[in-house]
Amino acid sequence: MKDEIVTSESARRMLGYVLPIYDFDRFMLTLFQLAGVEVDELWQWVHEIRQQAFPQTATWGLRYWEQKLGLPVNESLPIEERRKRIITWMTSEWPVTRKRMEKIVSEASGVSAVVEQNIAPYTFRVYLYWDRDAVLDLATVQNVIEETKPAHLAYELAAVNPVQVGISASSRTYEIKQLFCGTFLSGQRPGGVY
Repeated sequence: MKDEIVTSESARRMLGYVLPIYDFDRFMLTLFQLAGVEVDELWQWVHEIRQQAFPQTATWGLRYWEQKLGLPVNESLPIEERRKRIITWMTSEWPVTRKRMEKIVSEASGVSAVVEQNIAPYTFRVYLYWDRDAVLDLATVQNVIEETKPAHLAYELAAVNPVQVGISASSRTYEIKQLFCGTFLSGQRPGGVY
């Protein structure tokens, strides 16, 4: 009877705190079940609120993150794109170092990035190690770099996609016998007519 009435995880936990005489009382089991359902919903609500505190796990709370950071609220965009935009904005608030730029570009592109500094005066190069079949959105990467980099610096993008290439060498020898002596008529070849 207890297992039929009490299905809430919190109600079962509460029943563990009291004497087992309530295990056969239908009225008390129903009260424990009702209280347990309320506590389960409360725990679910607390868990959901906790998820909204971080942009990596937020869903309906992304609106508040965008408002806090001064970004335009666009709920028609996919959640992952909104999260990526918020995280990129949050990580671009501090001074931009080589490591920081690598992290920002990696988060925006979804692939590993390496920044090489001083390839020319006031210029750096960003290598994107694109080793998957996924589409690499270079326009987004370019926008992120433009928003993040100091204004006086220029940059180059390089997408590195490692491909295995096999190279083999072989040689052949052809032997052609040429007759250097004799008389040949035009339109004839040794051994027959063309």
